[in-house]
Amino acid sequence: MTIRTVDYKETYRLITDEHNHYAVVEVRCGHVYSLHGNHRREAPDSEEGMARVVGNDGWFDEHAARACFESAAGGEDYYRQRMW
Repeated sequence: MTIRTVDYKETYRLITDEHNHYAVVEVRCGHVYSLHGNHRREAPDSEEGMARVVGNDGWFDEHAARACFESAAGGEDYYRQRMW
């Protein structure tokens, strides 16, 4: 499976596969984490790792994934400002 990064902001990546499916992952300390589903999956930060954490249930159309990406990245700024 080929995974490529479409956009990134803060610790978040909007990614796509060769089938025009999109997802958002979070990247921290050399690992990627899923933002979808009931379980927070973790894997090494690699193409295979991103595919593994997204799984079969974490892919969406571009519009839905981009909305998730913007929400997650925007929330990062919000929470960082509140903590300081």
